[in-house]
Amino acid sequence: TYAGRLSQIAGRLAAYYAQAGDGVQAGLYAERAAEHALALAAPAEAVDFYRQALALDPTPARQLGLGQALLRQEDLAEARAAFEAALSAAEAEGDQRSAARACLGLAETHLPEGRADEAARWMEKSLTYLDPGADPEAHALAHFLLGASRLDAGQSLAQSEKELNEAARLAAENNLVEIGSRSRFILGNVLAQRGDLTGALQAFRDSITLAQAAGNPYQEVLGHNNTAYHALLAGDLAAAHKHVEAGLTLAETRALHLPLQYLYSTRGEIALAEQQWADAEGWFKRALAEAERNGNVQQAANILANLGLVARGRGDSDQALALLETACRSAEKLTAPYLQMQIDLWLAELFLERGERAAADEALRRAQTRPAAEQYARLWARAGRLRHASLLTAG
Repeated sequence: TYAGRLSQIAGRLAAYYAQAGDGVQAGLYAERAAEHALALAAPAEAVDFYRQALALDPTPARQLGLGQALLRQEDLAEARAAFEAALSAAEAEGDQRSAARACLGLAETHLPEGRADEAARWMEKSLTYLDPGADPEAHALAHFLLGASRLDAGQSLAQSEKELNEAARLAAENNLVEIGSRSRFILGNVLAQRGDLTGALQAFRDSITLAQAAGNPYQEVLGHNNTAYHALLAGDLAAAHKHVEAGLTLAETRALHLPLQYLYSTRGEIALAEQQWADAEGWFKRALAEAERNGNVQQAANILANLGLVARGRGDSDQALALLETACRSAEKLTAPYLQMQIDLWLAELFLERGERAAADEALRRAQTRPAAEQYARLWARAGRLRHASLLTAG
């Protein structure tokens, strides 16, 4: 009856074999049931089946599967523990392929927290194990993570783009739809930082389509969020509203909590653009609570800066300055030149409004001397306009 589609009843078969005392077969079917659950975007069920398989017959591959399921479930600490266990087991068995994948998994657990330094450390370790010819999926994932971590660390946009394009190529050649979706998403961020909003929006829309095909609602939510934010930057408020609401609905339907720190912030920025100060403040405070709960210092600094813009919009210049300076101090502790430059420019604008030209010039100097500042075309152009405005004030 079930020939060719055993995955549908793998969970039941695992239970029967366990009752029969055949742990090996029970473990195989529990692992198969876990893989089926992940394919159906049901990470909680996958976690349960992987734990069942590990209890019956522990292997590095099953630890890796558990780590990926926990990562999908947004449980970063538990995912990290599973990947560390997989790495230890793989090293003990001399399993180079599983060791490489465990390191890549550990790198992935640090990206949602804005820890590009830790992600890069694990990426470097993965290279000591990785065999690109034998494992194209891990090879594609490695290029993706290199591109993403280089972007987060404020390194060359061109180098980040090169890695992401290579990841996308490998994904297309090997039918790795999920990695293709993630690569297009980060490429959208690269294009946006370069000032190409049209290209960025297309990349985010591509990412949404691929995420739907891969059955990855988490990546789909992120795609909607970034499409909304960059549509807002492009002046398309209708599209911004449409995509942020789609992201919020999907996140709530699938009980996805990790993306809320971004969705709430984007919703706040839309309200900010519409000069709905109370709404904006409410959304930003919700976003800040989520960012702090997830330990995302970079996102928390960004949200604090936006709360400063709310205060500025209300005409409370002193409160705006206090919030922006707090955000600036927090961002200075990070490797995040794009965010640092953005906050510098907001401070420069505020200082010019307050008639404090020397402070404005100092904020502009910081902005324009950030590492690789000229590659952030949109921010660089804005800095030039503010410099001109400052000179006019002096005149």
